[in-house]
Amino acid sequence: MDDIKDNSFYKACQKENGKSMAIAIAGIAVLAAGVLFIIAVRGLWVLKIALVGFGLLMLIRGYEAVKGMKAVKEDLDFLSPAERAQLDINAAQCRFGTFYLTQKYILIPAAFTFFEYSAVQDITAVSYGYRGRQNGLMANFELFGREPVSVAVKEWGSFQANMGDFRQEILARSQA
Repeated sequence: MDDIKDNSFYKACQKENGKSMAIAIAGIAVLAAGVLFIIAVRGLWVLKIALVGFGLLMLIRGYEAVKGMKAVKEDLDFLSPAERAQLDINAAQCRFGTFYLTQKYILIPAAFTFFEYSAVQDITAVSYGYRGRQNGLMANFELFGREPVSVAVKEWGSFQANMGDFRQEILARSQA
């Protein structure tokens, strides 16, 4: 178990988990403020519902992070020490601030997951925005025998420009 906690991928996931926990704690405060607002103030129902809703969404993010860390621990438990050594983020090539490419694996700490190139069936990108203005990009990995993985890309502008090359590189590595 100590071997797992020393793994750089596990540490990167813990860092992401810490961010999500901070958001969850803030969510508790927002949720409490919403409930107190419901009790103390008449009217303004839209604001009350919005506060409670945002608080709940923030708590859900914390819950998802806890689930993700549990899944990372379980996945790392199944790997041999030699395979865990291949999950070294420090030695991996970072792409678009989100993906870390090793010899055998794609590491995505923001999604609390890693998988072998051979598991990748397809990669697509979905943009999201508000009022016709693009604000980000989600990368979707279709995997053989697993749930699809979707992750927001940090450097989405360069990802969008180089999506074709990235997709070809990953699919070529999956064939090797």
